[in-house]
Amino acid sequence: MKCPHCGADLTGDTCEFCGQKVIVKDQGSTANHTAAGGYAGYNPNNPGPWKPSGPPPEKWYEKTWVIILFLIFLWPIGLFLMWRYKKNWGKVAKISITIVVALCVLYSCTSPDKPDTDKTAVPKTTTVKDTAKSEPKKDERKEEIVKEHYEIDLSAGNYTAGKDIPIGTYNITATSGTGNVSSSNMFSGGLNEVMSPDDDGISQQSFNGLKMKKDVVLTVGGDVVIHLIAEDAQTGTVAARGEASGSPIDLPAGNYTAGTEFPAGIYTVIATGGTGNVSSSNMFDGGLNEVMGQEGFGVTQFNNAVFTEGVTLTVSGTSIQLVPVGE
Repeated sequence: MKCPHCGADLTGDTCEFCGQKVIVKDQGSTANHTAAGGYAGYNPNNPGPWKPSGPPPEKWYEKTWVIILFLIFLWPIGLFLMWRYKKNWGKVAKISITIVVALCVLYSCTSPDKPDTDKTAVPKTTTVKDTAKSEPKKDERKEEIVKEHYEIDLSAGNYTAGKDIPIGTYNITATSGTGNVSSSNMFSGGLNEVMSPDDDGISQQSFNGLKMKKDVVLTVGGDVVIHLIAEDAQTGTVAARGEASGSPIDLPAGNYTAGTEFPAGIYTVIATGGTGNVSSSNMFDGGLNEVMGQEGFGVTQFNNAVFTEGVTLTVSGTSIQLVPVGE
């Protein structure tokens, strides 16, 4: 027999799903209004709103897959939901699941700790041998960098510490001419000075404490010649430039692009004509901007000019020869 109110199966005179009390003995009597509705209190003139037949839908926590997840991850809640809502599982299945969960919990609480196999697997003899290897030898000594006295005279050009001159701290004295002397670390231990041996009120005759660390570039411009002295020069660490490849290149007045009209690289620039200007588009980054010539007041040679790919070299009023220099 089904409940006339919700359509669920009846096992007594009260529906377990909707709670409606059903009059069974007078099910066909119109006096009790069961012929039209089938339950006590039914009014055929006012039957009330229609309600769908069948059992009410399951709530999310009553669904089977939800209860299974709770049994795996939160077993106390899972057991409660299983016993409360899963009446169709049967007592045998519920008891079996409860026993399995209890055994798993008991095992996880009483299982012994995993032995430390990494420590026990290494024999004592091996440990002693490894320790002996890790101990430094008494005869080993850290190689010390030799620092010694060093002097050199430099004219116009670019000079790299560790290649052209040793790494060290230098005192500089102008010995002839006038020109600008600067270093790539001018704001951190370097310099940027107009130098000359003449006491003209503008030029510096000397400069002390120039720090030439590895790869710092010292640039000498104009016809000034400077004398450098260092007491801590690392002469043993100088990696001299390699042998140059290529032949000298003669260039008359004009504009020339490195990599197109002549190979990109490092060159010694030698004046071969009258006085004129020789400059490059990278004059502040390894290039040059000098008055050059074999006659007059210009410089005759500029060392280690760097002309990278695409740099424009301009020769005006004179001619020059480019002599390749090694890296």
